[in-house]
Amino acid sequence: MLKWILLALGLGFAYWWFVVKKKRDQEKSAEPKVAPPPLKAKRMVSCSYCDLHLPEEDAIAWDGRYYCCVDHRDSLSQKGWWGKAQWRASPNFDERPTQIEPDLVVIHHISLPPGQFARGHIIDFFQNKLDPRAHPYFEQIVQQKVSSHFLIDRDGQLVQLVS
Repeated sequence: MLKWILLALGLGFAYWWFVVKKKRDQEKSAEPKVAPPPLKAKRMVSCSYCDLHLPEEDAIAWDGRYYCCVDHRDSLSQKGWWGKAQWRASPNFDERPTQIEPDLVVIHHISLPPGQFARGHIIDFFQNKLDPRAHPYFEQIVQQKVSSHFLIDRDGQLVQLVS
């Protein structure tokens, strides 16, 4: 007899548990579900050294370029550009022979106009953008097509013009 009473109590408890569970599930489904906020797309950039694509916020920005790590920013790329230099491409260069590896850097001393140290004239000269009206000396040199691989300006900033 005790078995039957315990069985009836167990079945009653199971029935009560399922009813309460069903009621809770219905209440949960009746609540308006709040959608998670939409994910914002991250701007992707490419490492100037290895072309790896990564989120802009994870990249190292340098002079309008991006790098995936400090080692790549501080290295010479396969294309011949040094990451730590400001890049100001000059059209005045020839193709380098494929068998020859560069092993020397020549540093020149130049001021334009001679003896004056105004900003920008040297880069303009190396990029064929020199204004001949800015100084009488510029009229003599404006037709020359010259450049340097690197330029160290008066503030110590390194500018690369040719790779």
